[in-house]
Formats: sequence, structure tokens, C-alpha cells
Amino acid sequence: MIAEAQSRFSGLEKGFQVGRRKKFAFPAVAAVAFATVLKDVGRCLCVPLVLPMSPRVRRTCCYCLTGEIPWPSEEYSSFEQACQEAVLRNRRLCLQAGSLAQLGDQSFQLRRNRDRLHICGGEGAEGGSSVIEGSGHSVFNLAGRHCSLFLEGVTLRHTASSAAGDGSDIGAAIFAMSKSRTELCNVSVTSLSGLGLWLVQSAELTAQRSSLLGCGRSGLAMFGHSVAKLELCELATCAVHGACARGDTQLTMRDCRVRDCGRRGVYAYQRSKLLMRGCRVTGTRDAERAGVELAAARPGDGVSGCVEGCVVSQNAGAGIRLRGAVSHQLSDNSCSGNGGKDLLVERGSDNDAWPQAVTSLA
Repeated sequence: MIAEAQSRFSGLEKGFQVGRRKKFAFPAVAAVAFATVLKDVGRCLCVPLVLPMSPRVRRTCCYCLTGEIPWPSEEYSSFEQACQEAVLRNRRLCLQAGSLAQLGDQSFQLRRNRDRLHICGGEGAEGGSSVIEGSGHSVFNLAGRHCSLFLEGVTLRHTASSAAGDGSDIGAAIFAMSKSRTELCNVSVTSLSGLGLWLVQSAELTAQRSSLLGCGRSGLAMFGHSVAKLELCELATCAVHGACARGDTQLTMRDCRVRDCGRRGVYAYQRSKLLMRGCRVTGTRDAERAGVELAAARPGDGVSGCVEGCVVSQNAGAGIRLRGAVSHQLSDNSCSGNGGKDLLVERGSDNDAWPQAVTSLA
């Protein structure tokens, strides 16, 4: 077996993953280690190694040729274990159409540098007929530097209830930190008491044809230097905001629909950057707030926003509201039927700055 593996990989420059995902080329591994066991698991070769420089430390070298991990599967006692194996082997985890995968009351964490988890719905699944459910502080927590989560064709349900009653003690369906990356494609996300997606630090999100529905707080909340790009997505019936961007964040929304949220549809403030094109924002329920609001009312704040070709209508308050030091481009928008003014421009309450129209945004 060992000879066969060495023969198959001899001369290849592709990296192995050794121990805590530290990468070596195979010739280097062969020079400093010897295999004690070799087993062929599916189409993934796993080689436990003893490294001479630290003979008491046993490592596992895992090279994935092809293959997927199915769920449900008798090979794994829990969905959490299946996720752990998918990360370890760098293999896609495929859920059977119509299946329910439960993570319980503990968040599944991607903690190590460059951990990667890819989960897809079963063949023929549309709109997330395969369900992932968890009741922990968050369902998935991305804490490792450059770790990534890719979900496609699934429904993600965060069922944790709030002891405080306002969701302040609850996280999100996905809580992304550090320089992590989250990708969603044809995914439906809901959180009973918390946020749908929570981005902090320098986390990045890309979402296509996905929905954030019925969240107990906001659908998307961004802080720090996080970046989010949403295309053809729906944010609906969230208790607070559809999307909220705070700090030095960048939020891009193209051809998205935001409807029936409790306070604001889209809210960008402090020093955030907002780009909206071809979006529709309707049905917010708070007469004191706007469908789309950009606010930079305090000293040091500075928001830039571009809203083009959007429909902002039938909101309880104003359509578009600009407050304080906001640099903005508004063009080809349709604002009508709102409870307040279709466009409301106000001076900053603490910095006395007025919004300024600009021809281009940096």
C-alpha cells in the first residue's frame, strides 16, 4: 500500500496537508517521515505519519483525489462528525434531497487557518429542500483566518430562542469573523431570534439567488471592515433591518428585493459604503424610519452611497433618507407611495453636516 501511494504521487508538486493543515510537497514529506498505516477511504488517501523531528507527535497526511461525503450516512454518527470529516479531507458534503441535518445547540466552528467547508443540497434540490438546523449561539461560526464556508441549494435554520427576549443574547445563522469568506448560492437563511448573517472584522460574503427570511433581528448585519456582495437576493420579514452596514464596511446589492422589514429595508451609517443597483425596497413598517437610509450624523462619520435604478415604494416612513456627511449619487430611481417624503435630506444632528451630491464616488 505504501509503495503504491508513493508510486502514485512520485514527482507531483501538489501539496499534502500535514497535521494542522501545514502544507509540504510530497517529496519533502517522504524524506522526513515514514508511513505507519495507509488506508483508502472512498477516493481519499489518508496517511498517518510519525515525523522524526518529533517522534511522539502523530500527524495525518490527507490528499483528496475526488469524491464527496454523503449525508445521511451510516459512516458518521452525527452531522457534526460529517462536517468535521469534510473539513479534514477537503471534500464536499452532499445532503440528500429533503434531508434534515441537525447540529444541535453547539455552533460548528471553522477555527483553523484556511479551514474550508462546502455543503450542497441533494441532486434536484431547489430553494433549499435539504435543511440544516441548529440551536446554538450560531449555526456556523467562521473564526479562522482565511477559512471559508460555501453553501448551495440548502435551507439554513437557526432555531435558538432568546432568553433576553430581544435577541441581544443570540448570534446568527452564520457568524463570520477574521478574514473568513462565506459564499451562498440558492440558499434560504432564517433565524428565529437572531441575525441571519453577521459579519465582523474583515469577513467577506458573496450571495447569489439566496434569501434571508423572517429573522428575529436583521437579515444581514455588517461591522468592522467586512464586505458583502448580494445579487438577485431577497431580504424579507426581518424584525429590524433587511441589511445594516456599520463601521468601515462595503455593501453591494444588485437586483435584490427587500420587503416587509420592521424598521428599515437598507441602512448604511458611520463610514460605510453602499452600492445599490436595480433593487426594490418596499413595505417597511416603521413610520419614523426610511426604506433606504444613509446616515453620517456624528463627528468623524462619512458615508458614501450610490442608489441607481431602484424602486423604493410603499414604506411606512420616508422612501430614501440622507442624514449628515453623506456623499451620494441618486439616479433613475422610482420613489412613490411612501408614508413620509420620497426623498428626505437632513443635517447631521451632531456634526451639522449636510448630505452632498457628487458626480463620482471613490
